[in-house]
Amino acid sequence: MAGKKSSDKELKQTIQNHIDKTHYVKVFFSEECPEELTSGFILNVSENFLMIQESHNFTLDGIKIIPYNRIEGIRHKKFEKLLRKYFQKRA
Repeated sequence: MAGKKSSDKELKQTIQNHIDKTHYVKVFFSEECPEELTSGFILNVSENFLMIQESHNFTLDGIKIIPYNRIEGIRHKKFEKLLRKYFQKRA
């Protein structure tokens, strides 16, 4: 992910904000992770892990547990906002 890397404290605040507002997000992984990113709704976060309801091809696909130290950053921009609206209308 391009750009400035957030501090752990900033990242945790951002994650909590996305949980509280039920945002659809993209989660970017660090280089050690075999995947580049995933997207969906963050369900919960602990000191060491993040739980996300993944989405692929406009379908909620399952739950993924991600070690916190493998998270490079989180995105919630125009495209993710549009997908959230899509899922809200489908519910």
